Amino acid sequence: MRERLAALGMPGSNDVKRYSEAANMIDVAEAVTRSALYREESRSSHFRKDSSELRDDAWLQVTTVFGKSGNMQVSGRAPGSKL
Repeated sequence: MRERLAALGMPGSNDVKRYSEAANMIDVAEAVTRSALYREESRSSHFRKDSSELRDDAWLQVTTVFGKSGNMQVSGRAPGSKL
């Protein structure tokens, strides 16, 4: 999707808002997808067929997604621990 958006070129003044919103939606989709793939258990609305059990000992953590569009990374840390 990101490549298709870039292929449209720089938008005209009337389309800047739509272009920016589309780019932001692509970034959010990437962040949600990478975060869901990172977690190796089912939790809340994120259900995995290969792991339907809750594993608080391994996955009760704060998940952070960071980086630039197209190259986001995910890390986890225990709640209350420093970044």
